[in-house]
Amino acid sequence: RLDCIKFDATYYGTDKTQSAILYNNGPEPVCFVAILNEDATGQELGVDLTQSTSAILASKSKPSPLENGQMNDLTSLVTAIPNQGMLGPYEKVPIFFRFSPRWHGPRQGFKQLDNTPPRQDFALFMQIKVVGASQGFAPDEDSEDHEKSNVEDGSCLEVALTGTALPVLINL
Repeated sequence: RLDCIKFDATYYGTDKTQSAILYNNGPEPVCFVAILNEDATGQELGVDLTQSTSAILASKSKPSPLENGQMNDLTSLVTAIPNQGMLGPYEKVPIFFRFSPRWHGPRQGFKQLDNTPPRQDFALFMQIKVVGASQGFAPDEDSEDHEKSNVEDGSCLEVALTGTALPVLINL
């Protein structure tokens, strides 16, 4: 059972990797694909969760990202390796989740402002889905969360991914 992968604090420009084991507990081979859910309920994208709610809402009305810089695309922020494949009967395969925050500074003509990137917290959801005609990732019958599989029928496994992007600040 896999609930949450915690990347903790990661500096911009670095990668942090966590691993898990993907297991086919059935006698039939299964094909799978990992999909980042970009509009899941409860996800947080680039918000500083150490601030108050009013401060977060006030920061949303600031100038456009072209003036302040911007994060890398969501699809390159969190990746699963391998993101697709086939599991043979009762086969176990390692799957690696990578968190790669990048900050692209602002560019305005010949002038570039070097502002420090903001702290940004992320809570994302990735689904590992069974593809084709298969029973899926069925949980053990004795498992407490037998009702939570499909996420209902075992054809999908949902993983929460949390991490914080921090700037590297050096004073000389």
